[in-house]
Amino acid sequence: MPSLYESPLYRATIAEFMGSGLFLFTVITTAVNYPADQALGGANLLAPIGVATVFGVTISTLAYTFGDVSGAHLNPAVTLGFLVRKSIEPTRAALYVTAQLLGAINGACLARLVSDWDLYDAGGRGVNYVTHGHALWQALFAEIVATAFLVTVVLHVSYLATKQYGHGPLAIGGAVLVCHLALIPITGTSINPARSIGAAVASGSNAHHQWSQIWIFLAGPLVGGAMAGLNPLWDDRARTEADLPQPTPAPGLAA
Repeated sequence: MPSLYESPLYRATIAEFMGSGLFLFTVITTAVNYPADQALGGANLLAPIGVATVFGVTISTLAYTFGDVSGAHLNPAVTLGFLVRKSIEPTRAALYVTAQLLGAINGACLARLVSDWDLYDAGGRGVNYVTHGHALWQALFAEIVATAFLVTVVLHVSYLATKQYGHGPLAIGGAVLVCHLALIPITGTSINPARSIGAAVASGSNAHHQWSQIWIFLAGPLVGGAMAGLNPLWDDRARTEADLPQPTPAPGLAA
């Protein structure tokens, strides 16, 4: 009888926990230290670009690392997209989301533990909130659109033909990067309910309205993920390997 540790579902769930924890630890530590220079009166104009790059590269790296174990969802909105598309069983989806939330909280708490409090506080504690000058509906709409974009990319690169080239994690990381560049000035960029909940729990207060506005960072990404999952272009059941696009030979190499 195989042990629990040999169960593919167990290993996949642990991978989601570990991946989400590593993601939150890395990105929150970055977010609260570099933008803090600007918050404390500096002129660190490159900070948003650097933070967005860290988010994108981290996701890409984790996708390569855990992709073969769990699919590296690391995001309840992504898992919902696969669930809506009926590409994952409800039980597995529930375990994934639970692992993602617990991992995110753990990673965010570790990020707070290793950060200087003054920088952590001045840097916004890594939480998501609607920035000054933006209405709640604008933030919600932005999160829906950006998450739909991200999950659409994830669902597309899950196809066999794209996996064969090994470029999927790069595309996903690129999507995360550009979503952050677009949304950092509006919400700080969630596109991931686990990311927002983890940072809010670790922050320990409602100083930035992160709890009173948490519904935006739950509803927005989840609606966006579901919308992407409903897109018939990514319906695996209606597509066979013969339907998948084949690589085009480089000029001069065609037979």
